Order: sequence, then C-alpha cells, then structure tokens
Amino acid sequence: MQKLGGVNSNDIEYGNAATLYGKKVKPARLDQTRVGAHYAIASVFEEHPENVPVLGYLFRHDAYERLEAGVQRLVTGMSRVESTVTLEESEISYAVLYLGQHSLIANARENITAEMFTHVQKQLRRAFLHSDIAEAIRLMDEYFGLPRYSITQLTKDSQRKVIDQIMQATMQDIEASYRQVYRHHYHMMNLMSRLEAPVPGVFRSTVEFVLTADFQKIFSPAKPEIDDLISLADEARRWNIHLQSEMHSYIATKRVNALVNAWGKAPSVNQLNYMVKLLIALKAIGLHFDPWKAQNEFFITCNRYFGEIRDRANRGEAMAAHWVKYFLELGELLDVKVV
Repeated sequence: MQKLGGVNSNDIEYGNAATLYGKKVKPARLDQTRVGAHYAIASVFEEHPENVPVLGYLFRHDAYERLEAGVQRLVTGMSRVESTVTLEESEISYAVLYLGQHSLIANARENITAEMFTHVQKQLRRAFLHSDIAEAIRLMDEYFGLPRYSITQLTKDSQRKVIDQIMQATMQDIEASYRQVYRHHYHMMNLMSRLEAPVPGVFRSTVEFVLTADFQKIFSPAKPEIDDLISLADEARRWNIHLQSEMHSYIATKRVNALVNAWGKAPSVNQLNYMVKLLIALKAIGLHFDPWKAQNEFFITCNRYFGEIRDRANRGEAMAAHWVKYFLELGELLDVKVV
C-alpha cells in the first residue's frame, strides 16, 4: 500500500493508486462469505434456485427454504461453498429478505452451528409469515450481523439478469394500467374522433403504447397471426398511429428472416403461401423491414429447388404450379428477380 501511495492517479477524485485500490479493488474482492451472499441473492429470483451458477464455486445445500407472501420473499439456507480453483471450503449460512422492486436485504456468515441455524430459520419464518418485517430485519441483524449485502454486490451479469426480471414485472404492471385506461375510455375517445374533436394527446400516447405492445405479442410466436396483424393495422389507422419505427421494423425483420430460413430447410407450398400473405400485410401497413438475410435464403432456395419444381409445374402438376406461383410472388415482395 505504501508503494501504491506513491503512484499518482490521473483521476483527481482518487489522488493516488492506494486510494483507488481501497475504494475500487478491495471492496470487489470475493471471499466465500460474499460468494454465499451472492448465491443467496441470485436464488431469490430463480425458478430453480438449486441450479444458480456462481463461477468458480460449487454449492452443496444442507438446508434451503424460500417463502413467498405477495411480492415479498424470504430465503434462508446453509450451504457448503467450495472453490474449484483453490479447493477451499466453508459452510455459509445466509438469509435474504426481498421486499419488492430492488429493495433487498441480505446477510451471510460462517461458523453457525446447525442447531443455531435451525433456531434462526424458525424465528425468521414465523416473523415473515406474520408479516412482521421489522422483526425479521432485527433477527437478521442479531444473528448474522454486518455487513449487509444487496443487489449491488452481485456481479455485473447477475445484476443485469435480476434487473431485467424486476423490470419485466414492472412493465407488465405498466401495460396493465395503460390497457385499463384504453378500454375504459375507448368509446368516448372514438366518439370525439368521429366528431372531429381533438383527441387528448395523453390518450393518443396510451393507444400507441397498447398497439405497440400488441404488435410485439403478434410477432412473438414463430408464426404470427395475419388476421391479428390486419386488425392491428386497422386500429392504428383509426387513431393515426404509425407503426413504422425502427423498433417495429426490427421485430418484423427478425421474424421474417426466421420464417424464410425455416422455410428454406423445408420449402412447403403452405408455408410459402403464408409468407406471401404476411409480407403483403406488412407492406399494407407501410412497415419497412431489412430483407437482406431473407433475400439470401430465398436465393439459395431458388438455386436448390426452383428449376426442378418449375419443370414439374410445366408437366401439369398442380401443387408444383401453386408453389411456383407463390415463389415468384415472394421473390417480388423481397425484391429478388427470378429468371
């Protein structure tokens, strides 16, 4: 540390390398207690907590319990943590109290006997199930002590994974609220639109949010429902909502590429007809999508199958004739000339 103190930092906030080490490097060091806390926090958000990976460490669970009450969760456990690098092994006990959103309190420590842990777990369970959160926090402090851990102690990858899960639930709540406003006030706003009265901007924003969410849901399955897409386009035109943003384009492009790629492996006439109808619907919306991957797959499929199936169509085979018809239409929609 003395040598580091003599190395000046290029950041005025830290002054020298010793200060930088103390603020940034030392707090990031992992010991097995912190690894145990990391596992405990991550397990709160996992469907199968016994499979939570922590790089470089193995876990064997002597006891693990997760309780849920509304959005709140309580995790208690005792696990043997072993480093796969140094083979160092410790038994870590932990407790995590999740209060919703990003609010989380966690404690972990070594050297708690099995009898002591069973006693603590029983008391925490009772406090949690009686909704006595203050008592649960007091028990965690009494038996586990400092330091406390939170989501910020997770690795960056784990932090992002947890935040994504939290935000997914948050976005579902937001979408439900927007849909409630949309449905409750729809007819009044529709009447205003028909009477050519100005529709409040906040309602237009609500409609745009709902229609964008519906657009994403339509394109979530491997095979989007074309009738749903057409209905969505009609609704968008009714409210003068444009579905031509980069996000809409990206979603549509990704799905079209996947459909053409799958069709190239098994080029059935039914799938070909479906893709023609889908692209016609997308063009009717005025949605721009980037077709180059689909064009490449179409070109490969053309070289592989078109000549043979065209010959069969010329010999009077009805199914082959339908295939050629739809194939040429798809080529036109993808701006690929077939000769």
